[in-house]
Amino acid sequence: MIQVAREEVAAALARVYARDEFGEQRLHPALQWVVDTYHAIRSWVAERLLSFARLEDTAPIIFWIIIGVLGLLFLGALAHIVRALILAARGNEQQPRARAVAAATDDERSPEEWEECARAAAAGGRLREAALALYHAVVLRLDQQGAVRFRPGKTAGEYRREARSSATVGTRFDSFLRIFHPLAFGPHGPDPRAWESLRSTAAQLGSHA
Repeated sequence: MIQVAREEVAAALARVYARDEFGEQRLHPALQWVVDTYHAIRSWVAERLLSFARLEDTAPIIFWIIIGVLGLLFLGALAHIVRALILAARGNEQQPRARAVAAATDDERSPEEWEECARAAAAGGRLREAALALYHAVVLRLDQQGAVRFRPGKTAGEYRREARSSATVGTRFDSFLRIFHPLAFGPHGPDPRAWESLRSTAAQLGSHA
């Protein structure tokens, strides 16, 4: 039997363990930095949370002030989200209204006929109907003036963009639409004073109802 010295066994084992498969597996420096940063951040957050939890015993007033501030921030964020959802819903409601106005304008009537319709509807207390008729009359009057180009299916927004090529007409048409939309489609009952304001603004654009 061959006797092997202890030193030779130790040297052989050292050579084996020096191989790559027995060596320590190290990450790429970039990945190692990410891992180290993650552990550092996690430790920092854990320490802050523990410190905050101790405040309830060591400084209860500060603890509850922080809780109150965090609660207000949460409520503010929630209110912002709700407001954004409401505005988005209102925007969706305006789309069918715009299509309704565009579709109604397809009726082949002269501006004079639309103005007569507006007067008759207003006399009967049907102010929403009167506002729609006056809108059609105004668009056709602006077409006659060359400020816009009437085309069936165009929306009020498209006419507004066209009218802005003329500073005076664009400003007056903007004012007309600001009164028209709430009067024709608003959630509340039509206001006679709003109707008179609409008529006055329409007159500046060449349409008289």
